Amino acid sequence: MAIQSISGISQIQNIQQLTDISKNNLNQTSKTQFNEVFDNLIKNMVEAEINTENSLNMLASGDIASISKAIVGLAETDLTIKFTMEVRNKLVDAYKEMMQMQV
Repeated sequence: MAIQSISGISQIQNIQQLTDISKNNLNQTSKTQFNEVFDNLIKNMVEAEINTENSLNMLASGDIASISKAIVGLAETDLTIKFTMEVRNKLVDAYKEMMQMQV
């Protein structure tokens, strides 16, 4: 029985990039900018959603060997979407807070 790698590792790398940005000086141009990290996060979310849809279609047609692969893909997509939405919510909250600041 072959062991397949976990495809959700890219989300952990995105979290690490977000952490690195918050820890490092944002004025350094050599570092990855936040918008690039967020774009990658959204791309990973869409990619996970497509993979899950393909797994569910394979499950419905009987082409997939085990139901657990489809369920794991569905859970991964759910987690990715929840994480992306939480990041978005934090950004909206930060924007609202900045707009309420008096200059």
